[in-house]
Amino acid sequence: MLLENHSLIISTKLNRPRAPEDLVLRPQLFERLNRLRPLTLVIAPAGYGKSALLSSWLDTANDKPSVWLSLHENDDDLNIFLTYFLAALQTRFPHVGHKTATLLTRLDNVPKRVLHATLINELNQITEAYTLTLDDYHLLKNREIHQLVAELVNHAPETLHLVIASRTDPPLPTALYRAKNLVTEIRANNLRFSLKETRAFLRNRLDEPPDERLVVEIYTRTEGWVTGLQLETLAMRRRAAAERPAGDDQPTDYIAEYLMLEALRSQPEPVQEWLLKSAVLERLCAGLCEAVCANGNDQLNGADFLKGLTAANLFVIPLDTERTWYRYHHLFANFLIQTLQKRYTPEEIGRLRREAGKWLAENGFMEEAFNQAVAAGDMAQATALIEKQWPKLLDADQWYVLQRWLDKLPSEHTRERPQLLLAQARITYFQHNLKAIPPLLRLVEARPEAELRHSLIQGEIEFFRGHQLYWNDNSQQSLTHLQKALRHIPREHALCRASAELFFTLAQHSVGQGDTAVKHLNQALCEYPLNSMRESRLLAALIFIYLLSGNLEMAGQTNQRLFQTVQRMNSLYALAWHYYLSALIKLETNQLEAALDDFRTVREMRYYISANAATDGLAGLALLYQATGQSDKAEEAVRELETFVLETGNDHFLTAAHSCRARVAVWRGDRETAVRLRQTLNFSNETRMMMYWLETPRITECRILAASDSADDWREAAEKLAQYLRKNRRAHNVMRLIELLVLQTAVYLKQRRRAEALAALEEAVRLGQPGGWIFPFLETGDALAPLLETLRGQHIIGEYAGRILRAIGQKQGGNTAVPPLAEDLTYRERDVLSLLAQEMSNREIAEQLVISPHTVKRHVASLSRKLDAKNRRQAVAKATQLGLL
Repeated sequence: MLLENHSLIISTKLNRPRAPEDLVLRPQLFERLNRLRPLTLVIAPAGYGKSALLSSWLDTANDKPSVWLSLHENDDDLNIFLTYFLAALQTRFPHVGHKTATLLTRLDNVPKRVLHATLINELNQITEAYTLTLDDYHLLKNREIHQLVAELVNHAPETLHLVIASRTDPPLPTALYRAKNLVTEIRANNLRFSLKETRAFLRNRLDEPPDERLVVEIYTRTEGWVTGLQLETLAMRRRAAAERPAGDDQPTDYIAEYLMLEALRSQPEPVQEWLLKSAVLERLCAGLCEAVCANGNDQLNGADFLKGLTAANLFVIPLDTERTWYRYHHLFANFLIQTLQKRYTPEEIGRLRREAGKWLAENGFMEEAFNQAVAAGDMAQATALIEKQWPKLLDADQWYVLQRWLDKLPSEHTRERPQLLLAQARITYFQHNLKAIPPLLRLVEARPEAELRHSLIQGEIEFFRGHQLYWNDNSQQSLTHLQKALRHIPREHALCRASAELFFTLAQHSVGQGDTAVKHLNQALCEYPLNSMRESRLLAALIFIYLLSGNLEMAGQTNQRLFQTVQRMNSLYALAWHYYLSALIKLETNQLEAALDDFRTVREMRYYISANAATDGLAGLALLYQATGQSDKAEEAVRELETFVLETGNDHFLTAAHSCRARVAVWRGDRETAVRLRQTLNFSNETRMMMYWLETPRITECRILAASDSADDWREAAEKLAQYLRKNRRAHNVMRLIELLVLQTAVYLKQRRRAEALAALEEAVRLGQPGGWIFPFLETGDALAPLLETLRGQHIIGEYAGRILRAIGQKQGGNTAVPPLAEDLTYRERDVLSLLAQEMSNREIAEQLVISPHTVKRHVASLSRKLDAKNRRQAVAKATQLGLL
């Protein structure tokens, strides 16, 4: 749940304010609120009793669940708003919103239509009718939030009743909602008390029943404004009813200000002082009030102060059932802050806010502490909070909160603080904007040496130096810096340390210390206690090393261990990575149908994973379709890849998308398209060859050259391939060497250099045999067949060469049909089968496996065909007979 895992959520904002015990019930308004429409708008200026009305109405509907969110101006950010929105929902429906919450951590890469659809689909899973109230909606100005709410109303799930309470009309298409009968409206005229209700209110609040003349006078003067009535009763307790502002025709706001001033003056002097000082607080509790208001000589304490305000009905609203936290009514809060600003200097108000921030930070309320520091103009306190919190925020995948905090600081201040610059560098690193990191690092290194002695600062500097050197193909020096990073980065900073461990072991592998890298990772995985997030990243690093080493068997085994860790974590991000790596391993070992299954899952989860992996997963899907002769689906997958890159704003992945399209064109023999696309490939920031990605633009360029009829193009391809082979031999990248050697074989054959072609292919076969690599040999096709026939005669690699030959022959013949045998069930089909045995519906299976119901339906159909079953029950029965369940 978000509330459990998000340290910055203010839980009292999710509590419905309690209705006053002496509240006048308003059944005619309850009747309007009970109308079965998706949206209810309660619109009126401050003080008309909007929150009290809604709270009392919800009290009468005990059989219907309700969730409440009190909004604040700091929530005027789509990410923050949705975080609270989901947290509110999860107070009643704890399993709703997991997918949307995951998208929030990658919001910069997620199109809004995807976010909207995901949220609405998750809300649609709630089968019980409920009410969701957004209070104080007028504080939100963000257009993206209004667009989301509009979409929610336009496609509202049947069980949702959305209630918006606001001082002003929200920027929603209300006229359209009226025309479609989607909205109920309650406005100021409806909220004004009638004479009868005014009489009842006064009888509840006054010690003696008022006479009718006084009731009529007050009703006329306040025009049924409930806060005016409350102020009148407070004033009447202190003075005679006849003493009131001169003239009965004074405007309501004037009367309100006068009566609130009277209410303030009616309190003892210490209480008046505490009221004004506490105006700087968004919410109140006894300890916080004492920290801000007490001056050392007070006999007043926080508990007595709040108890007295409650007893006097002085515009305090309890925020929890324990009555620990309160807030002032907004109208009274505004009055108090205006009065405070008249009586206290900015410096004195700043001191109050600093005291508030100090207490809030000490008690773990970091978001409120930071806001108080910024409001006080205390950049030192705000900076200290960020420097203490930023690694924890990253560990919790809350980088967007960190970004929002950094954005509130003056840029000239940030440039002078090494930790703030490094925090920004980390955010940039997670956004894959690697070109923006060196300038930030230069600013850090330019600071005086005394500012850089902190262990975490030194560790992060060394990490980013080593990270940059690794991508610049200088693994030896990279290793030195990354080793220093691991010495300095504290173990409790799980994510920073896991990043350093990843690149440290990658650098070890690149300099020929792959076994040492594996040993290091296995030792780290044995540490106790081991943070689940760090464990998942260590396992991923181990898989990467095995892939680069060519050890597909160990990569697959480790990926299964990763899956077990992911299940404990309940992380869609890590789950998507598992399926991407699973698809990659199955593809390379020629388990094409199983790989296709996993690539489709990656496509469905593409917004939950890093943009790099999502891009490669979509490219893998296109290549697999083309490999199995499904050109139309390959074209569709390429278009989907290009759309993904463009709509997520990841322009630096456009080269990979164009490269994939060119590669598919080469495969289907469309050289003209491939040559044209070659001109669009930008290699200025191309680092994909160093890793395990399927689509590598530099190699695709060589494929285009090799497919040409020009000897000059073949020569250029041979030169580039020789260069890439030298580079990958130095880096011990077996995965890439196999691919390059197969392509080099094809070029040598074009150049009639048969002996060299045979030598290159033999090396590729020898490298690929231990891991059972097949797919790299399929793309070149039957051109390799004569050479493979030659290699079949060799003692050690002959059987493996024969396996490659059979796979090529099967591909050329288009033999991709699946034998109707239970043993040929894919991994995912077995998952579906086990859930079918539990009598789960398609929708329940989809939720369990994080796939769409349509995909489940396709799996069930495939299962039925393979098991020769006519229905789900028969499929389960046959699977049981075969020992599959």
